[in-house]
Amino acid sequence: MAKQTRSDGKAPWERKRPEGAKKTKLTAASRAKAKGRARKAGRKYPNLVDNMRAAAEQRSRKKSPSGAKRKTGGARKTSAKKSAAKRR
Repeated sequence: MAKQTRSDGKAPWERKRPEGAKKTKLTAASRAKAKGRARKAGRKYPNLVDNMRAAAEQRSRKKSPSGAKRKTGGARKTSAKKSAAKRR
């Protein structure tokens, strides 16, 4: 059985959404993250918990300040190459 961290002892699928909480439409990237978590756990498809985690991460990314630096790795290099090629 999964861990239960709430004092009421109910699993997420047994609880109702809190009053005033909005739905979060998962983007393609968030759906891919949820599916990746499911595959890592040995499941073919994501469950509610995977989707909830992906939605929470999506909301936190949306709240983060736009000036925050994020690691992009090789993506920045390829975009620099593309922009240099366009200038030629």
